[in-house]
This record gives sequence, structure tokens and C-alpha cells, in this order.
Amino acid sequence: AVVSTQSTGWSTCSADCGGGTQTRTRSCNNPTPAHGGSECQGSDSESQPCNTEECPVDGGWGAFSTWSSCSADCGGGTQTRTRSCNDPAPAHGGRNCEGSDSDSRPCNTEECPVDGGWGAFSPWSTCSADCGGGTQTRTRSCNNPTPAHGGSECQGSDSESQPCNTDKCPIDGGWSAFSTWSTCSAD
Repeated sequence: AVVSTQSTGWSTCSADCGGGTQTRTRSCNNPTPAHGGSECQGSDSESQPCNTEECPVDGGWGAFSTWSSCSADCGGGTQTRTRSCNDPAPAHGGRNCEGSDSDSRPCNTEECPVDGGWGAFSPWSTCSADCGGGTQTRTRSCNNPTPAHGGSECQGSDSESQPCNTDKCPIDGGWSAFSTWSTCSAD
């Protein structure tokens, strides 16, 4: 007599990706052995690989790098640092990392030192003498710019002088005393 079997459908795969197994079984019941008939030959189950494609790997951020040097020595600069989407890297259709691959922060925000610079000299003062040699002076201020935030003071003097009205003073003539009277011209 011909003995056949009836099988079930394939089971659900044991993995969604990366390689799993699915099985199906059959029963020795078509017909069931009877009256000394032999059992069915072979296995009552079989299996096959399934979902063998690689699993998607979503990306994960690696650690940030160290902060960069500040972009300015004073007055406010910026430092940056970066990271890579490599812990793990996205693969097999997995999602990229979300968010930014860089970060920044302010640095060296203190004001820069400002060294002082001399302003223009004032006009010369009136000469201290009308003649015979006098002196006139002029001054300047350390305000172009004014020193600030630890900057250095202006170098040099804040005033200067020069001789003026050096011509000899005029001397007006003056009469001396009269001499004694001369002898009378007539007796």
C-alpha cells in the first residue's frame, strides 16, 4: 500500500533578521498504519534557514573629541568639539544618529587689555615773558585710547616746553639829569 503523509505549514521564523530557522512537521496519518502495517519512513519534521539578511544597525554617537583651542585670546571666542556616528556606525539600512555632530561654547570672555595711547597736544600756552626769553608749554592726555583692563599706560611725558619771545627787550631812552647851569652869557 502507498503510504503518504500530511504536513503542516512552515512555522514563524525564529529571528526577524540575521538568520533564523523555521520548521514544519508531518504526521503519519494518511493513512495511519494499522493491522501490522509499517510506520512511515523518514523524519516527521524538516527545517530551513529564513530571514538571512543582515539586521539593520542603528547608529550611535561616539564620544566627543576634546575642546578645540579658543578662537580668541580675550574678548570672547568660541571652542568647538566634534563626535562621529560610529558607536556603532549605521549599517544594513539602520538609522543615522540624531542630533548634531558638533558642539560649541564661549571662551576667554574677559575683556582684552587696552594699552593707552597719547591724544593730541593742546595748543601752546601764552609765553611767560613778552621778550628776553620765556617759556611756553603744551600738554597731552593718555586717552587715545585710555588704558583699560590691565593695559599699559602711555610711555613718555605728558607735556613739553619750548623757549619763546627770545628777542632782547627794547630799551626806551631816558633823559639824564640836567647839568649845572652854564655861566650867563651877559654880565
